[in-house]
Amino acid sequence: MSLALGDWVSVRGHEGQVRYFGATGFSEGMWAGIELQAAVGRNDGAVRGVRYFSCAPRHGLFVPASQCVKIDGPSDSGSGAPDLADAWVKVEGADEGAALKAGQESQKVIDYLTAQYPHGATPDKAPALKKERSSGGFFGGRSSSRARVKNQLSQGGDEAYATLLAEIDLPPDYAGPCFESRPTAADAAALLAHVKRHVAASEGSAAASSAAVPHRIAMQLLLWARQHFSNVGNIVDISIAQGRVVVVGDTHGQLADFCWLLRSHGPPTLENVYLINGDVADRGAHAVEIFLLIIAFLLAEPAAMHLNRGNHESLDMNVRGFHEGGGFATEVGAKYDSAMFTLFQDVFNLLPLATRVNSEVLVLHGGLSRTNSATLAQISAIDRRRPIPVAPVNAEDMLFFDLMWADPRAVDGVGLSAVRGAGCATFGPDITRRFCEINRLR
Repeated sequence: MSLALGDWVSVRGHEGQVRYFGATGFSEGMWAGIELQAAVGRNDGAVRGVRYFSCAPRHGLFVPASQCVKIDGPSDSGSGAPDLADAWVKVEGADEGAALKAGQESQKVIDYLTAQYPHGATPDKAPALKKERSSGGFFGGRSSSRARVKNQLSQGGDEAYATLLAEIDLPPDYAGPCFESRPTAADAAALLAHVKRHVAASEGSAAASSAAVPHRIAMQLLLWARQHFSNVGNIVDISIAQGRVVVVGDTHGQLADFCWLLRSHGPPTLENVYLINGDVADRGAHAVEIFLLIIAFLLAEPAAMHLNRGNHESLDMNVRGFHEGGGFATEVGAKYDSAMFTLFQDVFNLLPLATRVNSEVLVLHGGLSRTNSATLAQISAIDRRRPIPVAPVNAEDMLFFDLMWADPRAVDGVGLSAVRGAGCATFGPDITRRFCEINRLR
């Protein structure tokens, strides 16, 4: 996007003017310095001791140009909500599309290297690649023997994790619930109360990015979740004769929003069923805590809490930075370590792809297949226990990809998304009608 000084733009739903556009000393590429109308920014126009422009404190924000949506000017109070919502959708799509395209380029490199050096072979003079650092980072300076265990976690299964779990103690000042067995509804409510207290007490301090759920309890919850989802199909059926299903989408680490939903709509029960429709991960600071709370409620009463997979419950999105629409790997690394990130990925790869309510309504995160002939049987046959394909190579991959990435559109037919790009499809009302007819859905 071409920007000029003085342009009015909308960034993440907030309006402002471009006060700087060009290269910076804090990151590569072209960055736009925005003076926002509200105090929701991160600086006053200076970053790391270098001043790019001047504005009031917390009115300055630097973003890639792709995150800016040009507008004619500041909207009148109360009249710009639809425009801002539309702008946010466009920014979100651009972020995700850029991350997806980067993943596709990475996949090409991986495919090339796999073809050149099959069966684990490597060039004679190529240095060994190491993901862990000698200190800090995901591994936090732990012993190399423990690091080796972590590199084999997915292959070693529960036994490898049990080895790690036995080494982890609860913090001496922890006052939340302890789980000797799978949590009850009371345990899940107590964990929610503890998380809220921890976050409120640490807000604005150095502990703000610390884990609200201790390492040992978080790992145990994830291990139980892995066992649970291992026995779940691609499509989960909900049958509810009385009560309601509360469908929640895209919490993206916004803990305050998640807590408000629970308070506003009530706790999960057999007559107040929650369906979390994916995209809990990335962007926000508390995706870890939201996931663990969802899991606690789900384990307490599996029929009252359900969780679909979204396109952000996948490695390719999680390893992107916060400014690229990702950030989950960074969050997990700051709060725990690489073992926990590996375990989260194990759970993500097991999450169901859709949920059917009373055999009539199908809820999924993305959209319908571009083939116009997909069936529930085909969805049920997908090998979901893997990262979401970023470069589909067959019909199964394409169906999996569309279930996570496709978007609806107002006109009939199938097209390519102008917002997301990267091969993402859009589908019209006729595709939805046809899908419902084929699969006997309402």
